[in-house]
Formats: sequence, structure tokens, C-alpha cells
Amino acid sequence: GRRAPLAGMAIPRLSNVALLLASSGPSLAAAILKSSSAASAAVRAPTAGALDVDRALLGARKPKVKVKDARKVVDSITRYGDDNETEKEGDEDSGVFRKYNPFADNHVQRDRFDCGTTYKVSSKNYGEDRCPKACPFFVQDKTDDQWCSFACVVEEECSKYNPDANIADEELGICRACTVDHCSECDGSVGYDRCKKCLPWYYLDEDGLCTFLYSKTLAVLGCVVFVFLLLIAAWVIDMAWRPISNARELKRAEVARAREKIRMDPDDNGNRRLYPFGTNLHKVGLAGPGMILHFNFQLALIIWAIFVALVWMALAFFVDEHLWKLGTRRYGTPRDNCILVAWG
Repeated sequence: GRRAPLAGMAIPRLSNVALLLASSGPSLAAAILKSSSAASAAVRAPTAGALDVDRALLGARKPKVKVKDARKVVDSITRYGDDNETEKEGDEDSGVFRKYNPFADNHVQRDRFDCGTTYKVSSKNYGEDRCPKACPFFVQDKTDDQWCSFACVVEEECSKYNPDANIADEELGICRACTVDHCSECDGSVGYDRCKKCLPWYYLDEDGLCTFLYSKTLAVLGCVVFVFLLLIAAWVIDMAWRPISNARELKRAEVARAREKIRMDPDDNGNRRLYPFGTNLHKVGLAGPGMILHFNFQLALIIWAIFVALVWMALAFFVDEHLWKLGTRRYGTPRDNCILVAWG
């Protein structure tokens, strides 16, 4: 079976784990040692498979120890699935393994890919993968009829697999197309960012970049508008600094403006005071029923947003914890986008 050789790799290290657990419980350590012996015998058998290892582990029972406790420790250091399911943590000889986390950000592997071999990415891949140093660039394979298939190639082979990706980007580790703004057709004869044909209203300069045709005209118009705004600002400042020449009309204007404010009904003395700051706008119609309806609608939006957030948190907590990472994973390159789409 596929699991038996992988399990055999971890069985010799079970004794180390048992010694570490001896201080917390001799009975649990003994159960693990017994499980190790039984599982090792099953792995050495010619017809041993994953089912034999499981039966051997489950068959080692002690009255005072729960089997699931011992099995939990065994599973935590046993490699299951393909080679990408687990990875070492700590020193090379420590024997401590942890479950592989495809969503972690600290994984860089170079030995999983062969030069010139096409691989179809899935949700188990991650953007931090790197090709071997002998062929350090990922390129999307456009020579086959598969979606999201990539190969590791050297710089000279980028355009062989994808004619549009002729630039070998050492920083990203990929073969990509040119990224010249406002470019409609890249220059495929060179291995750097250079445009061959620009979009309308742009012209191709000597550096291979696309420049707006009317950039100088816009700069002149911007300067004219800036000077006009400066003149308006100077006029406003001059009006503010002028001395008051008609104080009586100024007073009448201020009184007229005060009467336009929304005020409460007259009190016993006939005074109409302004509404207090803490007035409940959901109940008091100080500006008519339209104002009440407006603020009730705002409250309904706030309640609905809180409800949606709570439902999302409940789904992430009880159904799928990966919902916490939705919208935070890396994207941008074709390979990153394929991994993101496969992940869902």
C-alpha cells in the first residue's frame, strides 16, 4: 500500500515520543511503545498495507489508557497521503512532524518539480513554490489543452511554452508578458518590458513605453486652472480681512439666518430653543416624516450588516475555518490565480 512505507518511516521515532511523554504518564508511554512494536511488525510483513497498520495500532490496548489518546500521538508524527501532506519542524533528527498547512506563508520548496515537466496546479499548491535553480521560472504551458498547467523552464524556453510570456522575471520566478501601461501589443523579440504598439491616444517613445499624446497640453491647462484658483483664494481672503462698514445690515442678516434653523415649539416664555444634540431622530419628527424614515432606513442597514457579519463568523467557526482567509490569499500571477480559483 501507499501508506505503509510512509508509516514505516515514522515508526522508529515513536520511542522518542514515548520517552518525552513518560513524565506525564507512564501508562500512556507504555501504550505507545506497544503500538510502535505492533505497527513495526505489520509494516515489515510482505503484504502489509495501510489497513494492517491501522489494525495493529488499534489492537494495542491497555485497560487504563484510552486507545484514541495513543492513536492521536501516533497520527501526529506519521506521514499520510503524498509527500506534500506533512513537513518537518525543528531539527533534522528530532523526529517531530506536523501536519502540512497549505495556507501557511513560510513554505518554499524547490525539489518537488522537474525541469520541463508539466504540472497541473490544484488547491494543495501554494504561491511560495519555486522551481529548481536549474530551471528557475514557472511558465504556463500553452502547448497542451489543459487548464492551469505549468512547467519549470530556463529563460530561453519561456516563449516555447507560452509565446506571450517571453520575459523571465527573476523576482517573481515566472515567465510573464510585458507590463507596459497602455500597450496593445508587446515586443516579443526582446526579453524585457517593451511595447510594440500602443493604444489610441498614446504614442511609442524611444524607450518602448506608451506616452499620452496630449500630456503637455494637459500640463498647461493644469497650470492655468491652478493660477485661477489662487486668484479666487486671494479674493476670498481679501473679503474676510476688510473692515465691517454696515454693522446694522450684518445684524439683520444673522437674525434672518437664525430664524431658518429648525427649532422646538415655543415654551411657556415664548422662546423657541434649538433641539438638543441627543434628540432621537427615529421618533421625533423635527423635519417631517421623511427624516424619520431616512434614519430608520440607516438603522436597518446597520442591523443587517451586523447580522451578515455574525452569520459569516458562525459559518467560519462551525463549518469551515478557511472562510477566515477568504480574500486574504495572494494573487496576481497566472499560477497564483489558478491556485486561488482551485481553492475556491
